[in-house]
Amino acid sequence: VVVGYQHKRTKIVKKPLAHYVWDEELTFVAAEPFEDGLQISVKAHLVPGLGEVIGRIVIPLETVQRQVGGLSTELERQWLDLQIPPNASASNGGGDELTVSSCRINITTCLDGGYDAQYGFGEYRNDLRLEAKETSNPPLVGLFEVGILGAKGLPPIRRGNGRLSLHPYCVAKYGQKWVRSRTIINNCHPSFNEQYSWDVYDTTTILTIGLFDNGQVEESSSGKYKDANIGKVRIRLSNLQPGRIYSHGYPLLILHPSGVKKMGELYLSVRFTTRSLMNTVRMYASLYLPTMHNEDPLSLILKDNLRLPAIQIVASRLSRMDPPLCKETVEYMFDAQSNFWSMRKSKVNFNRIMSVLSIFITFWSRFSYVRSWQNPAITLLAHAVFLLALVFHQLILPSMLFYIFFITIWNYRCRPSYPSHIDVKVSLADTVHPDELDEEFDTFPTSQSIDFVRMRYDRLRCVASRIQSVMGDVASFGERITSLTTWRDPTATSIFGIFTLAAAIMLYFAPWKVLVAIAGVYTMRHPKLRQKTPSFVGNFYWRLPHKTDNLL
Repeated sequence: VVVGYQHKRTKIVKKPLAHYVWDEELTFVAAEPFEDGLQISVKAHLVPGLGEVIGRIVIPLETVQRQVGGLSTELERQWLDLQIPPNASASNGGGDELTVSSCRINITTCLDGGYDAQYGFGEYRNDLRLEAKETSNPPLVGLFEVGILGAKGLPPIRRGNGRLSLHPYCVAKYGQKWVRSRTIINNCHPSFNEQYSWDVYDTTTILTIGLFDNGQVEESSSGKYKDANIGKVRIRLSNLQPGRIYSHGYPLLILHPSGVKKMGELYLSVRFTTRSLMNTVRMYASLYLPTMHNEDPLSLILKDNLRLPAIQIVASRLSRMDPPLCKETVEYMFDAQSNFWSMRKSKVNFNRIMSVLSIFITFWSRFSYVRSWQNPAITLLAHAVFLLALVFHQLILPSMLFYIFFITIWNYRCRPSYPSHIDVKVSLADTVHPDELDEEFDTFPTSQSIDFVRMRYDRLRCVASRIQSVMGDVASFGERITSLTTWRDPTATSIFGIFTLAAAIMLYFAPWKVLVAIAGVYTMRHPKLRQKTPSFVGNFYWRLPHKTDNLL
């Protein structure tokens, strides 16, 4: 099945008769106005990788029935006649030659307007309003205005003839609307002074502005040109204070195989104006994604497979505009290679996880400091607060919420005064190892020598072995808990059963406040009353069985 750039095939059905059943569902990306039809070809499998077309049909996408996401529309099945190619030599199960009337295919086609392929473009969420006419748009939230003032400190680019020059222009993307500024000829400090605006239906979206060099100005004799990437800026609309004008210079950072490089600064003036405060509040309670992404979500593999065709469709449309945008520019705006493997990005994500978990780590370290009795005054104060909370337990939750509210108000004085931009330190772009950076820019499949590939593969195996060990420890931790009631260790399960029965009887008759008080005081007891060896609970837990001994 072929739709434009997209080619997919079904499984091979081996049957002696001429009636075959595939029962498969294939998904493609399409955009109006439709330029390509749905081409279905039935091939006779001869040898692996080779087949002979015995029937073909082309269905115009304009004639395909439509279905809007969320509407329970029963799709109609169609029997369509296949056109037999003149050179087809296959026959049916009875040995008769194939004819036009003897080859038919039963299919169900549908144009579903309830999905948006942009959802697969990384984490840089854009305007996800559906373009289907049958769908209703969310209420208008506000107006976003962008003034592209200019840029400074841009480095010139060496051309094929050896001369240095730069012809910069800007591209801004938000939702379905793309805008392009004029090209400033041979200027490393261009001034654009152009203003654009977008209607905003969701403030938790991102505007992307890229700066490029126009290679068409000095087009080569072969007619091929490529616009060089200078840098880009992302602005999250929810970070902007409504009604305030932000005029700042944003650093243009780009990652090269030699390291991170600052390409200059892009000066922007942005303002977000709220049309309705009530619509803004309602927007935060509305669906984050279109309805069909929640009711019948696409699989991760399918979203990845639809990612590249969607970019190709957009690039094909924009390449026919005047002036045209080349494919590399569109891919750079979409971050088409954001899902490729990178050791640097893996370390960044690990640091992000540790940053999120740092609040729990900090809490545990402070609690360990309290129960260590290094400062008896603080430990006694903690005992008093614990007993006070136990007596007035109805004030625990309101006090916690009030504390969070107080922290929120206190952090207001430290709120950001300007929109955030790319952080080199968080991205580890300034401390990355040169070989890891070279691996990040490697092609797919690789173009490096065997020695380099072997070295990187061995390094990846070392990292994966540590991850494998951690995953095994986590699995063993859960398996020990689940084995308490499975009788894999009859003695341990019997002890656990007797303990749970005694605990249930004790919890039924004893006041829960007394039990919590005893547990809290016991946990914060003085170090002289503790033993350095693990408790009986820990010893019992580590003796529980797990499935490691059942693995090869």
